[in-house]
Amino acid sequence: FLVHSFADTVAAKFPMYVVRALGGTLFLLGAIIMCYNLWKTVTDSPERKPAAAAAVPAE
Repeated sequence: FLVHSFADTVAAKFPMYVVRALGGTLFLLGAIIMCYNLWKTVTDSPERKPAAAAAVPAE
């Protein structure tokens, strides 16, 4: 009925699982770096000074 056993199939797919795990790890690492970058952008931004009102001469 079955040509190959389940163990043979898993052994044959092992390299693909390694590549998939590597890709998932890189994706997760990119998301972590993005969150760190966003956090540093929000927390380290310089304080804004209110703009001085421009004097407009009366007519």
